[in-house]
Amino acid sequence: MSRPLLELRGVSRVYGPPEVLALQEINLVVPRSEFLAVTGASGSGKSTMLNVLGLLDPPSSGEYQVNGQDITMLRAREVDQLRSRLFGFVFQASHMLPERTVAANVALPLRIAGVPRSTRPGRVWKSLERVGLVQRAQARASSLSGGERQRAAIARALVNEPEVLLADEPTGNLDAENAERVMTIFDELRQAGLTLVMITHNQELAERADRQVVLSDGRLLA
Repeated sequence: MSRPLLELRGVSRVYGPPEVLALQEINLVVPRSEFLAVTGASGSGKSTMLNVLGLLDPPSSGEYQVNGQDITMLRAREVDQLRSRLFGFVFQASHMLPERTVAANVALPLRIAGVPRSTRPGRVWKSLERVGLVQRAQARASSLSGGERQRAAIARALVNEPEVLLADEPTGNLDAENAERVMTIFDELRQAGLTLVMITHNQELAERADRQVVLSDGRLLA
């Protein structure tokens, strides 16, 4: 039996002072190539769990294994390298640099990762092709529609060819038509073998995932 890609074992996350228990004894296994939806009320701990999964926040207690490796045993630099290599992030806001071109925005992770300049254009083009935005590559980000900006943000998250895409309310600012475009991209990524974890308040969208889990007051219900 192959080991899970991501596994939380009794993970809690505490912020403060004053002390706030954001996650409580979370046990979660995310197999490779699964599309997992995380639902729950505002303040239930969804974003905190996504931050822990994406190595943005360390667990306060418990164990987090990535490909069978306990990340709590890694140095900070090793965690940063693992995050950069393994994860892509999409948030509710696109966080595009408005005066830069779409291509330049998408290329930013390659620059940060030190990818050779000569290979960047091809990877940017491939990533934009996946989200249907090649024709907008040289447009300023400020000229994009809301839906186009979010698709460009997805392209940016994919440009380093991550194994896992973590999405926090990726359709929250979109109308129904553009939300459907984003979900169609996610469906295609799942079929291509990418692992996806998506936070959403939209039950209809959550039902398109392979599996759903529910958080309530920092506890995993299902």
